[in-house]
Amino acid sequence: MTKIENKNFLIWDKETMLERFLGDEHLAKEILTYFLQDLPLRLEGLKKSLNAKDMTSAALHAHSVRGAAANMGADILQHLAKEMELACNNYDVDNLNRNIKSLEDAAQDFLKEISMH
Repeated sequence: MTKIENKNFLIWDKETMLERFLGDEHLAKEILTYFLQDLPLRLEGLKKSLNAKDMTSAALHAHSVRGAAANMGADILQHLAKEMELACNNYDVDNLNRNIKSLEDAAQDFLKEISMH
């Protein structure tokens, strides 16, 4: 997996999120609420797909996380989901199994970050 320490990825770029929603904070909050409900389901689906070695389904779950994270301004989560999606498409099972924890940690970091705002 690509290292992200030297990149300028943010846990949460609230400004970018608001720009995506044309400054509509109410809409952004509604979508963020949905994202927070959906994210654990997507991660669980990804893990189940990986355990079943169903790379097509795993790639779809990773892609969903990636897109939603992009809309939420969750840079690190988006980047890791992208790496997971690529690994799924390349059937890189060893890399996927090693790095699912990084994706879950990034999700937790995102949840902590938004809880402070």
